Amino acid sequence: RQGQYSLLAYIVQIGVLQVLSRVIGRPDPVSAGSLLLFSITLVIMLATSEATEWLRKRVPPVDSLYRVVFA
Repeated sequence: RQGQYSLLAYIVQIGVLQVLSRVIGRPDPVSAGSLLLFSITLVIMLATSEATEWLRKRVPPVDSLYRVVFA
C-alpha cells in the first residue's frame, strides 16, 4: 500500500523534515538525534498513508480530491 501513496509520502517527508529541522535543529548524521528525526518522519509518513487510504474509502470528496491532485 505504501507504494500507492509514494508521491504523497515524499511530499509529507519533505515538509516534516523541514519543520523538524527548524524546530530541533539539524543533528549530526550519525547520532541519536538523527535517528529520532528519521523515526518521527517515518511514523508521520506511514500515518499519512494510512489516513489517506482510510479517508478515500469513507469520504468520497477526499477520494475525488486525491484523484484530481495525484492521478
